[in-house]
Amino acid sequence: MTHRHHHLLLALVAALGVGGSAFAQSAAPAKQTAEDKAAAATEEARAARASAKSAQSAAQTAADVRDAGAATATGAIAADAHAQAAHDSSVNANAAANEAVTAAQQAQGAASVAEGGGNPVAAAVEAREAARTASNASAKAADASAQAQDALAATAQATTTPPPEPSPTADTQATVTTSNDASAAMPSATMGTATGARTTAVLPSANVTVTSHPGDPIAAGYRPEFRALDVDQDGLLSRREAGRNAKVQQQFAALDADHDGKLSRTETESVIN
Repeated sequence: MTHRHHHLLLALVAALGVGGSAFAQSAAPAKQTAEDKAAAATEEARAARASAKSAQSAAQTAADVRDAGAATATGAIAADAHAQAAHDSSVNANAAANEAVTAAQQAQGAASVAEGGGNPVAAAVEAREAARTASNASAKAADASAQAQDALAATAQATTTPPPEPSPTADTQATVTTSNDASAAMPSATMGTATGARTTAVLPSANVTVTSHPGDPIAAGYRPEFRALDVDQDGLLSRREAGRNAKVQQQFAALDADHDGKLSRTETESVIN
């Protein structure tokens, strides 16, 4: 070996030593980064699964509340829409949770590559991107879960909202007033008085004015017809059909003597015709 070749060999060995040291120094933090990102992605996936589970529970509860019936037909329609919204939010939460789990698995795979020494810098970059995806998916799952909870609350409110109060009207009244130029000098007599009606006559009469107002059916002891509530005309009232009348809806459990979840004409004869 010549003197020149000896110097070239020493220079090559020195270069390889410096390069190997630099590679080792850059690989160490890359491995740690990959491990940290994989751990973070795993936590995000766990949180996303919890959100999805919460959303599924809310959707199921909303469906149960809807199926129990509403106080009014309008409330039943609204409850059905809100329960469907809770279900849709549950589906979205589950999809986001699956996305977070997939991203966490990718981050864990990248961390394994970095630990094995196969291009740890590139593996760290991959783990970082996967962790970001898992975080975004977890946030979407949490939002969907919150929407499912809101839909559940709206379902419950729709089923319990009572029917509007009937507009107040005056009781049936009939007033007869008579007068003439000489009435001031004549005595007056009350001809008859009955509940919801009053008749007063002043004699002698010359001009007669009669004013009549229809009575309030609710105040007069109004009772709904069984046939009007029995929508499918099967001779039985379901909870939804009973919900068309607030009084029947409120007393449903007490009236259901055989506990079959439906009311017969006999069971309801105390409250409806």
